[in-house]
Amino acid sequence: MPIATQYCHVVIVRIFLPPQSSRVNISRLNYTENPEDFCLDTIRQTITIEGLTVDDAGTYKCAVVDHVNGFNSADFKLYVLDLKGINHRSNRTTRDVESDEFVFFDTANNPTTVNVSHSSDRPVRMVLGYESYPSLTSVEWYKDGRRLNIAQDHRYQATETDTELQLVISNLSLYDIGRYTVIARTDTAQDSYNVSVFIYDKPTLKMGSINTTVGKMVEFVCESHAFPQPEFDIGFLPCHSLEWRTCMENRSQYKNMKSEESIISIIEVHHTMKFQANVSGIVLCDAANDYGKAEAEGYLIVVHSSLQFAVEGVIISLFVVLTVVVVIVVRRLRRFVRYRKPPIVEDEELIISEQYEFPRERLRLGSLIGSGQFGVVLQAVADGIVTEGEETTVAVKLVRDVNERNVISVLIAELKVMIHIGHHLNVVNLLGAVTQNVPKNEMMMIVEHCKYGNVSDFLITNRTNFVDELDPVTGQYTSTRNFENLDLNDTLVGCTFRTSHLCSWATQIARGMSFLTARSVLHGDLAARNVLLCPDNVVKICDFGLARTLYRTNVYKKTSPDPLPLKWLALECISDRTFSTHSDVWAYGIVLWELFSLGSVPYPEQGNDAELVNALRQGYRMKKPSAANFEMYNIMLNCWRQEPTGRPSFEQLYQWFYNFLPQNIQMHHDQQLLTIDNNDGKVTILTDSCKYK
Repeated sequence: MPIATQYCHVVIVRIFLPPQSSRVNISRLNYTENPEDFCLDTIRQTITIEGLTVDDAGTYKCAVVDHVNGFNSADFKLYVLDLKGINHRSNRTTRDVESDEFVFFDTANNPTTVNVSHSSDRPVRMVLGYESYPSLTSVEWYKDGRRLNIAQDHRYQATETDTELQLVISNLSLYDIGRYTVIARTDTAQDSYNVSVFIYDKPTLKMGSINTTVGKMVEFVCESHAFPQPEFDIGFLPCHSLEWRTCMENRSQYKNMKSEESIISIIEVHHTMKFQANVSGIVLCDAANDYGKAEAEGYLIVVHSSLQFAVEGVIISLFVVLTVVVVIVVRRLRRFVRYRKPPIVEDEELIISEQYEFPRERLRLGSLIGSGQFGVVLQAVADGIVTEGEETTVAVKLVRDVNERNVISVLIAELKVMIHIGHHLNVVNLLGAVTQNVPKNEMMMIVEHCKYGNVSDFLITNRTNFVDELDPVTGQYTSTRNFENLDLNDTLVGCTFRTSHLCSWATQIARGMSFLTARSVLHGDLAARNVLLCPDNVVKICDFGLARTLYRTNVYKKTSPDPLPLKWLALECISDRTFSTHSDVWAYGIVLWELFSLGSVPYPEQGNDAELVNALRQGYRMKKPSAANFEMYNIMLNCWRQEPTGRPSFEQLYQWFYNFLPQNIQMHHDQQLLTIDNNDGKVTILTDSCKYK
């Protein structure tokens, strides 16, 4: 057994032997000089045991003391197995043979702790040395007492040699923090070893939003996942006008808030804020540790219902008139009732199918998804809206201010259109509505949640990752081979997509618009920003705020002065404010141009709106986008024909794109529709990975 040490002014080297050991020879010290640093010279001493027996088993120790009494030592465990009779098992009992088996882990050299930074993207690798006789019959790995299913979870990779056991954990997350135990066994012997794994990462925060009325107590919970636990800074920013962006830019009224801390686990901490809701605003939660920081926003939307205005008015009136006479009290109360703002719609207009009415108490509002001039869209969780007893992530549309009568009327009109439409794979489907408080000018519309956002943002974000399948020589697409998977991540950054994906989306948009045409529905605002990406490479048409049902005629004459998306409008919409399915076809041609220009803004060569309108009337049309061939560009030109009846129908457009797709994508689209048909038209929430299968 050679024993070596590096030393600087070593004065004493001692060897300690097991008490029963005999026939041991200890060599003289052998010095090896280091020419660069004498403090790194090496002393080597060898222990030799002649005629080894089981009595020589035990712990051998080498101890070193330097001139300033600095001390260090190392242990070496020697196991001696008596093999007499193992080659002649008939001469020994089973119990005697079993007593010769052993498993020992190298406790002196194996790690007890592994520390990893999540940002390094490196796997955790645990390599444990061991000795056994005979060979191991089983090896089991556990995390916090629960056995790991290594065969099914591909993040784990376990290997075994005659001297080492190894476990590798890939794609780390904070949930991989814990105590890992390995149990190694022979037929009759076993040993175990523990390794603690710590993964250091910056915080990730989660906080929902709340919609309530004045004076109610609200509770915001800021959930943090991080290691080590971060420091928190929590406050409230009043937003009287509900202009969120302006409010965030001006933080002069920001106030810190107290919170209650709840430690859920080593990685999860909750901070709860409870207060009375008097004004709309934003709850800001900041968290930071040594590895980074994060910020979460919770939107508080405080509304005044008409009933609240009535109560407040009565209280004020009573306070004033009680100082005068009872007659004036009666007159003022009558005047208040007479001029009180009536509900926007009558009760008989609020009746919707029982299929769509959803209880408000089973809807948990979350973070803000989008915000417009009058309305907001919140992510939410609905309990039992699709399947009884199961929670579904949804999107909820509601108005900013219930005192805006016209806005609620628009939302009610949109709800009626979506009920009329029904369900389709390529349309964002209505799941339910909360209409019990419509007489008080309050309502919510619940629709499918498409987690990957709109097509326009996706194209702009990932423009540099586009794979052009257009052959520059022939001008034809080379996408007739097997379809490549489109992998989407939560950030939608770094996603590779191809020409074949653009064609698939164009097919689905035409299919969805063909369905709307069959339902006599005019969309009125078709654009790439209003097409959402969903799991399984499905796209869905959304935003029916400008949609109309065409019951008696196929044309809708717009009379209101509301602003319109000029660059997506057909000529007849601009000149006569006349809308039809033909004008939706024109907008579809603009969507095709957006797709094959990879998210560029339409009419980049034109200046102001007046110049654009004059150019269109004189026959100007946009140039061919770089990712389209001339066959595709010809379809766009047909959609932009000046005569509305000369444009193709959506059914024709769908059939053309469908026939253009490779056969495997056609089969995938057919299977998607078949799934919906077999479900009796009910909504199927898409939750699979975003790949063509």
